[in-house]
Amino acid sequence: MKPSAADTSVPDLEDRLDPLEPRYTSRAHVRIGRMLDQYGILFYYNQPRLVLTQGQHEIWHPAFTLPYYNSLVIEYAALDTPEQRADVAHRQQVYQDNGIAAIFLAETPRPLLPSGPKRRKSPARYQAKE
Repeated sequence: MKPSAADTSVPDLEDRLDPLEPRYTSRAHVRIGRMLDQYGILFYYNQPRLVLTQGQHEIWHPAFTLPYYNSLVIEYAALDTPEQRADVAHRQQVYQDNGIAAIFLAETPRPLLPSGPKRRKSPARYQAKE
């Protein structure tokens, strides 16, 4: 028996497809992932990675792995507290010990550069006379 046109038991192809973007865990990851996409850089998001740390093998999930760049790892890290800074230092050391190239990105609490040049008021002698 043929399914009728009104039969909705068969999902559409669009319903079967995964979303084009990964399910990012933070807004910072969204920005990084979209920037990599914009430049056409292939990446894996939260891909499992085996590392040796303190004599134990562990599975880590770096935020971004770039397979065409020697499997470079990009991590986004908050640096607000001493504990977070210590965690980043530990992760950097573990990646280095395992021969994994890694870049850590973090937001700064204030812009590194001023938002624009400050405009000085022209001396009266240079202002046009009316």
